[in-house]
Amino acid sequence: MKTVFTVLTFLLLSSGCGIAEEIYQRDVNALKKSLNESQEAHQTLEKRCNNLAEAKRALGVRAAEAEKKLITKFDGCARELSILQSKGGKLGNKLRQALGRIDRLESLATKQRAVFQRLRDALSSLVKAGKLQVAIIRGQFTLKLRDKILFDTGQSYLKKIGKETLTEVAQALSALPGRRYQVAGHTDSVGGANGNWKLSAERAWSVTKTLIKAGVPSDALSFAGYGQFQPTASNEDDETRALNRRIEIVLIPD
Repeated sequence: MKTVFTVLTFLLLSSGCGIAEEIYQRDVNALKKSLNESQEAHQTLEKRCNNLAEAKRALGVRAAEAEKKLITKFDGCARELSILQSKGGKLGNKLRQALGRIDRLESLATKQRAVFQRLRDALSSLVKAGKLQVAIIRGQFTLKLRDKILFDTGQSYLKKIGKETLTEVAQALSALPGRRYQVAGHTDSVGGANGNWKLSAERAWSVTKTLIKAGVPSDALSFAGYGQFQPTASNEDDETRALNRRIEIVLIPD
């Protein structure tokens, strides 16, 4: 400001020394413009400084809040860790017991799969010939034999091909000593329930006798008649009813 005043004073004095009016006015206007620009620059700079100061203050507030939150979380984690450490012994024992049970179950499952595979291999020729099916039903290894292979319609005595088929089945079952099996008879829904129950039980007993005669230990076998009450199909036509007339030999789990 002192410099601008000095220049203005010089110009005023010079105006009386023969300097043209238009030149004088031009220089005065230029100095005024420069002065205004300086003032605007000063105001802009002051505003920026104020904004920076406000941002710094807000940053400090946010940093303090963030620090407070971190301290709260740290305290919570420390409490949880203390609780876990106090329960560590109990949890460790329970975890070891659970892992032990899992190992035992996996071992049993491996043995079970091996038994299933041995039976599948031993019965593969009968399966390929279409005389029986191998399936896992309700978690149990099951041999399914259609009644047309074993019996005439409505009869409980075995046909020749039925006896031959069961002799081959008996050889496969005898190869696994110590196992137990249930022979289950099933019918369709044609006829009365009492008659179907009787027929299914008589057929199951015929199969059981034949297996024993073919070499399966008698204490490894049991039989049951379920009549029409455990169908695998709808009983709506001849095809579905034929699926329900069957003998199942179920491997009983240990």
